[in-house]
Amino acid sequence: MERDDYEMLTSQDVDRSIRLLDSALSTPRKSLLKISRKQSRKVDDLDISKDGSFSSPLSFKPKISKRSSLSVENVYDNSITFGANEIKKLLSETSSVGLTQNQNTAKAAKDRLFFDFLEIWQTHGSIREVFESILDFVQCCSHTVTSIKNVWNQNLTKPGFFDEKILTEIESERNTWRLIYALYQNRLALLMQQEEENEEEDEENDYFLQSVSEKEIMLSLYKNDRVIRESQLVVDWLEQNASDLADGYGLEQYTDKTIAWENTLHELQSKKPIPYKSSRELITQLDPDAPHREKKALHDLDKEDDDRLIQEVYQEIRRGHLDAAQSACAHAGQSWRAALLEGWRLYHDPNYSAKNNQVQREPLPVEGNPYRDIWKLSAWKMCEDVTMPLKARASLAAYCGHLQTLLDASVSWEDQLWSYLKVSIDAKVEKEIREISLKSYVEMPQLYWNNIVTLEEIFNELQASKNPLVRRDAMSPEHIVQKYLVLDQIPQLMEEVSKWIQGSDMSVGSDYESVSPHFLRFLTHLVLFLRRIGRSECDSVGDAVIEAYVKLLIEMRESKLVAWYVSQLSQEDQIYYYAAFLEEITDSEERNACLKAAQEAGLNVDVITKTVVENIRQQSPSNDVATMEVQPDVSPEDLIKISALDWLLYYPGQRTELLIQTNALIANFLSAGNIQAARLAFNKIPDSTIDLIVSSNVNDSLTDDTYINLVLNNMPKQVSCATKEYLCYKAYLEADESFSDWFQYFNHGKPIEPVLKEGANFSEKVAFQHKYSQYKINYDRWKISMDSKTATTKTLLYNVLLFPMGWLVDDENVEDNDRTVQLSGLRSIVIPKVTFLLHTVMHGMEDYSGCVALSDLIAAEQYKLYKVFSKQKLQDFLSKALESSLELMNQGKDPWGYTVV
Repeated sequence: MERDDYEMLTSQDVDRSIRLLDSALSTPRKSLLKISRKQSRKVDDLDISKDGSFSSPLSFKPKISKRSSLSVENVYDNSITFGANEIKKLLSETSSVGLTQNQNTAKAAKDRLFFDFLEIWQTHGSIREVFESILDFVQCCSHTVTSIKNVWNQNLTKPGFFDEKILTEIESERNTWRLIYALYQNRLALLMQQEEENEEEDEENDYFLQSVSEKEIMLSLYKNDRVIRESQLVVDWLEQNASDLADGYGLEQYTDKTIAWENTLHELQSKKPIPYKSSRELITQLDPDAPHREKKALHDLDKEDDDRLIQEVYQEIRRGHLDAAQSACAHAGQSWRAALLEGWRLYHDPNYSAKNNQVQREPLPVEGNPYRDIWKLSAWKMCEDVTMPLKARASLAAYCGHLQTLLDASVSWEDQLWSYLKVSIDAKVEKEIREISLKSYVEMPQLYWNNIVTLEEIFNELQASKNPLVRRDAMSPEHIVQKYLVLDQIPQLMEEVSKWIQGSDMSVGSDYESVSPHFLRFLTHLVLFLRRIGRSECDSVGDAVIEAYVKLLIEMRESKLVAWYVSQLSQEDQIYYYAAFLEEITDSEERNACLKAAQEAGLNVDVITKTVVENIRQQSPSNDVATMEVQPDVSPEDLIKISALDWLLYYPGQRTELLIQTNALIANFLSAGNIQAARLAFNKIPDSTIDLIVSSNVNDSLTDDTYINLVLNNMPKQVSCATKEYLCYKAYLEADESFSDWFQYFNHGKPIEPVLKEGANFSEKVAFQHKYSQYKINYDRWKISMDSKTATTKTLLYNVLLFPMGWLVDDENVEDNDRTVQLSGLRSIVIPKVTFLLHTVMHGMEDYSGCVALSDLIAAEQYKLYKVFSKQKLQDFLSKALESSLELMNQGKDPWGYTVV
């Protein structure tokens, strides 16, 4: 086949292939690899030859225009027509169930960070392992980003599937942890390593002054100048971030290795018209400078490929992949462009090195460019030529120090920071070389030397950038943190953090202006890291950050997380925040888990549970109590307070505190007249409580005294008072319950005497006699039961009035005035009430003498019960006593119940 015929056939194949691709794109349901409507072929069925072409109707002729080449790789992703992940879009058929599962997977991946970070920090608990923690943080964030991206890429066609802000936030956090690792590894280098380096430096110092290369000067500068060394670390960090950001999305070359500008060459050499003739006048020569020198264009396809190559080269340089950029140039047949990127390298002849001379047997190759200064000035002038493509100039500007060109090519805060640092380091190294080296160099423009600026000046320039996007990004919390970490200005960083914490709502569902849950998690662990390495400036701000994070975790109801991070606060704050967390927990198993987590975290469980009960008793929380069984006359708020006592039931050692808190709650209920709630609270105390308290506070040898004297005289004052108060409430509640039972039986259990109606006939009289006999039997039975109940009730009521040392009367040595006032108030309520109840029982059972004797008891100086009566209540009682005296007089006795002789 002749060359012209081959070229015509090639053009026809190209035209037909592009039509096939356009057809595949225009009909979404058609697969790119679909052969026919009736029968499809799998990719495996296609015969792929060794050179990468297909021996099928879709195969293209090799070595033609890039638009006509398909290889094994670009079947999926590498064609010019199809971008990254587009084949996945065409083939993706995710169901709604799968979408929900993917959403849950993505959510679980990012929520898992809260637990993973705690596990990492606990695993590496010593200062020697602090950087292991940072590396694990980076890896954890990277895995999360990968998981989210995988789910996201499978659901790109689902509108509103995922918020890109979350992904960006976690990526930014990962990058910040990388920065922390790089900077603080350098800042906290061991002194031993520094001493070893100094010894080696002393040995070589004399020779270094005599013979030194550009590379050696640079290495010495990096070794001795902390600022330039850290600046280079930041540059490396920015390049790594850019590399990660571009993974899976970078530009790629889509042909086998070829020559430069092949379509232009083909048109220039072709004798006949070709289908794809350029729309502009072509260059006549193919040297690298031809387009610029002749002011003419390349072929349209070559121009497109050239732009793509220039873009790729710049992006690879931005990612720190100079070798990849040069490989791309060589792959595209533009080795001259790859060679152009070699001219910046520092000159170094290793044959003059003292170390090499000692063992050298053969000459070593020379490194770098001996005419580097000329290359740099030439590259600078090329950057000044605005007729060249911007990204081509920017690729050179990164190595010749032309700042403005780099800034013009920058689109983000990271890009501009990289640009400033890149040229600043270059200028500082160049200055050091020219000051030390004996070689003469060509002069660089003054604008080049203006690049020597401080890190503070660089960040100020970013904050005042002409690019509004860069200005906005410079004020973002993530970049502010990175800025102060680079500047090593921890106090200023903490000042900014304080503003964010004070100005943000920490609830889980709020729209954060500055602080999101994941950023708050990051700030918390940053504070912990700084504390561990001894950089805990502004501890109050650090505590505020941890407190804010604890509030967030409380909203999430994660007991293990809450307990551990609360343990990082002061003792007072530990009690306050964990008690606040426990107030919202009502499930018994969940409560047990919370207490276990508190113990593992080293919290003071006894004080915390006490605080929980006190807080709930003193407040009226708006808890959801719909599941609680509400008793008559007991409000939902009352049930919450009663349920809070369960916090003191988990540990036997807290029985004394349980007694104290229950007593206080009962006192509140009795003061409010809510005896039913008081009884429910009283029933919370296990029956074995008093015995347990006595056995743990009293010597076993004390067995001769009565039980009550044992309690009063042989225990600590607080325990003794609490125990006696409990016994007082027990006596009163038993008496009140007994009276209620007596009253119910007295008024509703008494048999009703049958009545014989007038004019009853014989049958009715017989029936009446039978009913009356049955009534007498029932009445006698009721009278016996009533007498028994009366005796029991009287005994229980008298137990209150005659309680040893007085009902709710504390020892005189107790100095709690509030308690004294409260108990006195309760006595003024309960003692008169019990007195009236006792009078009702005896008067109802016609024990009028007992009623009069009760008056003597109230007036007795031994008990001084009359002192708790108000004037009105005392008058009411005397009126009832008068009624009993009148009944005695009606029985022929004197007013005091004695028989009149």
